Order: sequence, then structure tokens, then C-alpha cells
Amino acid sequence: DKEDANEDQSVFVELVTESKQDFNEDYLCWVGAKISFENNIDAACAEMPKGERFFQSDAPGQIFYQGMERFTTWLQSEKQVTTFNLWATFPDQSHIPNVLLAPNVMMSSVGVTYMVDLPKGWPGNSIVCVLQAELPDASLSPEEKFLPSHRFLICRTWMLRDMELMYAAFCRMNKITMQQLNHEALLEFGAATTITQLKVVPGLRGAL
Repeated sequence: DKEDANEDQSVFVELVTESKQDFNEDYLCWVGAKISFENNIDAACAEMPKGERFFQSDAPGQIFYQGMERFTTWLQSEKQVTTFNLWATFPDQSHIPNVLLAPNVMMSSVGVTYMVDLPKGWPGNSIVCVLQAELPDASLSPEEKFLPSHRFLICRTWMLRDMELMYAAFCRMNKITMQQLNHEALLEFGAATTITQLKVVPGLRGAL
């Protein structure tokens, strides 16, 4: 986020020998690092153990915007299954039914693309989502039958033209002069913007 962008992203490490004595010889060494993921919107976001992961390129706490396309990949399962169903689940909203994203996905395809969207009728600006691969084998336990992804966020997309329309309505209602609304003006009030590719229907505008 904005605060993270202002922080120093560099880490300096001093490499010394075990005896901390000076040597003129060359040494071959490996430097390892572990990244911990946190999300200030989803407090329950946590990293899954490596042995329990099914989906690849699946960092915890990712943010996807409504209308984006997401390409999801997975590992070949050791279980003797050829297809599975891909579901979107909403763990913090048990009253919202799961959404079937892709039925009968071939395990051998190792990847599928789907459009990111909020649940129908959801009034909030964001929601936590978890992908689940449902294996068809009835003999499996629930833990083996449903393979989850990390928790991620779906955020409602507010386009600049939507903000302009709401701002114009506010100015008209209060009889004040409308100023130019752009990325820089929004940033002055703490509203950061980003540019991303979305799937939209030209000329169609949802209710504000």
C-alpha cells in the first residue's frame, strides 16, 4: 500500500565466516529468505503449509478487482482423478452460496482462466474469497475432496467515470462549482488509483 511504498525495501546483510577472521579465499554461499504475507484488510489471511497447497502462483492475501481475468494453475494431484470442479467460496459469509467457476476441468490442463466477480447482490466494496477444487471421488474425506487456495480479496471496481458522475451529482445537489476530477485530485484526498485490464460491457453502467 501507500505506506509500504514509502518504506525502505532494501535489506543489507553482512557475510562473515564462522570464525569471523579475514581470509583471502573465495567462498560459495547461499542466502535464503522467507517472505511473510500480511493483509491489513483480511486479518485472517495466513500462509498454508507447503504440503497442503494445490494451486500454484497462489500467494496469500492477493487482491483482484471485479472484472479482471485470473489465470489459475495447479499441481498434478497424486490421486487418480482426471477432472474436478472449480468453485469460488466465501468463508466469512456462510449465507452466500458457492459459485461454480469451471465444471469438469481437466487435471492435465494445469490451468484455467475465469473472470473475477463479486457475488450477486453483494453490497460491500470487498469480500474474502477462496478457490476450491472439488474432486469427484466419493470415497475421499472432505479434507481430501476439497482442495482450497489461499484467501484472497475481490474488490469492487470504481472507474474514474463513476467517480465523476457521483461528484457531479453532489455538486449539482449542493449548487457548487465542479472542479476537474482526475487521478491527481483523488490522490490529494487519499484515494489511490490504479490502471488494470478489465472485462466490461461498453455503455452498461451499474446502479451507484
